[in-house]
Amino acid sequence: MYKITKHNILFSLAILTFIVIACKKNEPTLIPNFNYEIPEVPLDGDVHTGAYYFFYDSVSKLDKQKHFIDAEKGGIDYFVMPYVNETSNEQIQQTLAENTTSVKWVLNYSLSQLGATNNSPLVGEKLTRLLSDFNTLADEYLSSESYYKVNGQPVIIINALNLGASTSQSIDFGQVIDALKSSLKSKGIEPYVIGEMTTGWIPPQRYSDAVKEMDAVTLNNWATDNYDRSIFFPSFLDMNWKNWTDSLSKWSVGFVPNILPGFNDSFSNSSSKMYPLERSIDFYTDLTNVAKRNMGPTRIVLINSWNDVNKLNGIEPKAPYGEIYLDITKQQLTQ
Repeated sequence: MYKITKHNILFSLAILTFIVIACKKNEPTLIPNFNYEIPEVPLDGDVHTGAYYFFYDSVSKLDKQKHFIDAEKGGIDYFVMPYVNETSNEQIQQTLAENTTSVKWVLNYSLSQLGATNNSPLVGEKLTRLLSDFNTLADEYLSSESYYKVNGQPVIIINALNLGASTSQSIDFGQVIDALKSSLKSKGIEPYVIGEMTTGWIPPQRYSDAVKEMDAVTLNNWATDNYDRSIFFPSFLDMNWKNWTDSLSKWSVGFVPNILPGFNDSFSNSSSKMYPLERSIDFYTDLTNVAKRNMGPTRIVLINSWNDVNKLNGIEPKAPYGEIYLDITKQQLTQ
């Protein structure tokens, strides 16, 4: 007769567990859904919508005036204007002089002009120059009515947080941002600093030291050489941004979605390995809704380009598109 003992029971349970595990190993692994519909997201509050503005010598005064008028028509609150060196100040002034609308502007300050390297980091004279630049900009712009603010704070974009190998140790963002905010505070200015990444397909943890020093972060370049990403772009972007928003929220940093109506790097670079993103009404509408699903508590959304003619990713009304992308922007991102 079989005798039931504690040892026999434990042995039987072990065999049963092994069988269950073995069966599970033979079961097919479910493949995640990488291609899903992006739902329409209703607005429940204002969105601070901006578009990157590119300077071109060929832009006439009349065209600049029209840019501001068209932007206002499309619900754009402000243009993001690059500051890459001292001559940028003159370009900004010339552009703003043509503005007769309510559209404001935001500074996008490039750290590359300071020439920081691993052997010559952004300290000493380099840091002094940065603070001097911002003191000048503060006196001329940051407190003015033409400069865009959220909750009374002038928005400043700093690029780029994702440093290359030769500059990976060149910037202590904690020191730089603390010094910048302290300097501006002495002028009665408390900025809202957005750090800009020049590529989107990276995990936030890789640059966590820099990211944690910002009020918010935006990822402005969605070029991809991955075929699946290009084909299922809205859903891949949605998953990517969900990862970013989850990570940033734990660090009390906001996320700023950065969208585009399409992209074709081959238009100006025939040797490009990046897949084009077909420009369409459905594509851009999906991306506006991905943005609404993932924007941070400050509710800022950026549009990758107003008038970048080199990559066909601008929303400036031109043939053959006309004003359709302005109409979508206003419909989706304004109440």
